[in-house]
Amino acid sequence: MGSETKGGMAIDYDDSLDALVAIVSGPRDVEKAKADWVRLFAAFESYDTNKLLLDARLGEFNYELDDWIAFTRELAEPITGTCIALVIRPELRDFGVVARLSAEAGWNQLRFFYEVEEARAWLDTES
Repeated sequence: MGSETKGGMAIDYDDSLDALVAIVSGPRDVEKAKADWVRLFAAFESYDTNKLLLDARLGEFNYELDDWIAFTRELAEPITGTCIALVIRPELRDFGVVARLSAEAGWNQLRFFYEVEEARAWLDTES
């Protein structure tokens, strides 16, 4: 598949981590996020991995909180079994907290970080 950028999300595969690396940039809304996850699911299957480093620091998230909560709940079931390291800016902490609460309700593993290096180190220890 190789590196692919579409709609404000670049997706690549990091062989050393056996993980997808996705970088989000620009204005985001729930519809764009849904489209991104369709692409991510295809990439998970293509690379036969269940790990994702999702770098959201460059994203501009203008989600309504209720819409974001509903989306993460909707995402929780199909993403079960995925190990996600979510990298965010400190001011996006609420965005990460909502994702983490949804993760605890349905996903196996999700942690959020402020630094890519910490996220990579955590993913590297996950099997």
